[in-house]
Parts: sequence; structure tokens; C-alpha cells
Amino acid sequence: MDKIFVTLTAAQQVICDACGRPGCPRLWGCGCDRIDRLIAISAADVRPVVRGHWIEHISDLFPADSTIECDQCHAEQPTGIDDNFCPNCGADMREPNLDTTKGDNHD
Repeated sequence: MDKIFVTLTAAQQVICDACGRPGCPRLWGCGCDRIDRLIAISAADVRPVVRGHWIEHISDLFPADSTIECDQCHAEQPTGIDDNFCPNCGADMREPNLDTTKGDNHD
């Protein structure tokens, strides 16, 4: 089963909606054991996935000096290193670069 991540506030809302206890202030610490059990769960260490692609900088004069640049953080590293993630910012580079145009396209 895939893991699904939700905010704690969204989970509290679902629990409070299902509880329906009369006079509940619908706040953290309201005394509901369901909310207390929810708070006791360890939080996952997650963050949004940043997707990027490598920008190649080919040196015609010295091909060994060619680099690739992360389009998200602009960190450069030598070509020939086929990383699925940027070692600097962690951007996911597994998506192919679908932009086949050369240069800036400001149409």
C-alpha cells in the first residue's frame, strides 16, 4: 500500500467531523482520545518533490571541461556523472527534458 501524507490539521478536521461530540471546541487538546492518539503518531519527514533537468554546457575547446547545470539551483558538476538527483539541492532529474528548442523562446 502506498503511503499517503496529509497535514495534521486535515486529519484533525476529519476526526472532529466524524466525532460529532456535542459542545466540542474542535481544538487541539479538547480531550478527545482520538486526537490524542493522532498527535502521538511520529511525523514523517517529507517535503515537496522538486523536478528538474540538467542543462549541458559543452566546451568545444576543452571537451573534458564540459559541465551539466541543475536548472533549479544552478549548481554545476562535470559531465559524465549521470545522477538521477542534483547532489546540491536534491531535485529529481529522472524526468526527461522535453524542451527540444535551443535558446530562450519568448513567444
